[in-house]
Amino acid sequence: MPKKYFFLLFLNIHFITYGQENYPVPPKNSNSLFYIQHSNNFNTYVYDVNLKNSKLNTKKPIKEYRILYTKNAEVKPLTPTQKRLAYGMVLLNADDNSFKFRLAASSKLVFNLEKKNNRYKIFVNHNTTKIYLDRMFLNINGTGLSTEIKSVILYGKDYNTNKKIEIKVEDF
Repeated sequence: MPKKYFFLLFLNIHFITYGQENYPVPPKNSNSLFYIQHSNNFNTYVYDVNLKNSKLNTKKPIKEYRILYTKNAEVKPLTPTQKRLAYGMVLLNADDNSFKFRLAASSKLVFNLEKKNNRYKIFVNHNTTKIYLDRMFLNINGTGLSTEIKSVILYGKDYNTNKKIEIKVEDF
């Protein structure tokens, strides 16, 4: 393999593997569910369980907000456009203790909210794997309305074994 091609291959692998290096980790609290970061900047979209007096708000079980790390970690609500077209959670189904959601940007991944060991958690199914979700990383092209999601990496723990797991999803 010529040196030039080997170097380009190494460079490509380096950026794929270490593309998330030095990303900030949002502070966790007892209501934290998961967060989303993307390849365009460090801003982070956070999802917490929405409790009032220790009871789940069944009309709006998940609270979404963003942390603008590019602006001194300022915490803001999602903009109406972000909520409607991208990072907002859309409630699909609800019964007594089970809630199903999807992100506004995609119907291909269903988020399930459940209470386990007195704590609310989000899990997703991908193929045959069930994952308690901690975070998602979106590899994206473009900005604004012309944004295209190339792939998504799901980070969390296996639903059955509780072992750390990482899954790359190409079809999001």
